[in-house]
Amino acid sequence: TRHRTSGLDNLRALYLDLIEPCVTLPDLEGSRAVYLIAGVGGRRQCDRDPDMWRVNADAPRTLACQAARRGWHVVFISTGYVESDPLCAYAQQKIAAENVVLALEGAVVRPRGRITERNAVEFAGYVADAAGRPGVHWWGGE
Repeated sequence: TRHRTSGLDNLRALYLDLIEPCVTLPDLEGSRAVYLIAGVGGRRQCDRDPDMWRVNADAPRTLACQAARRGWHVVFISTGYVESDPLCAYAQQKIAAENVVLALEGAVVRPRGRITERNAVEFAGYVADAAGRPGVHWWGGE
C-alpha cells in the first residue's frame, strides 16, 4: 500500500512533559488532528517505574480527551506488545490509553516491528493518514 508523505511538512511538533499530572494541550489554531506519538518504551523500565503509568497511560488519555473536546481527530501510536505480551506493564499502559482513544472514535496505530531510519518516512505517512479513520490500524514495519 502506498501512503502519501508530502503533507508531513505541515505537521507541527509539540513537546510536552508527560510526567506532569496536569498536562494540557495548548490551543493550536487551525489544527484538525493530534498525533500522540510519545511515551517511554522499554518493558523493564515500565515494570520498575510507577511514573511510567502517568507517561504512557494517563497523559495520552488526558490529551486525547482534550483534543476530542475541540473536535480534533486523535491518533495514538501504541505498540505490538498489546498483542504479543499483553500482560507486561508497558502493554497494559498502552492498552489503557488505547481504550480511551477508541472510545473517542480515534485511531490507534500499532507498529509490527521496529521503526528504523529506513522506514520512518513510510511509517510517518501511514500515521498521518490514520487521522479520521477510527479503529486499530496495524503497520507492517520491516
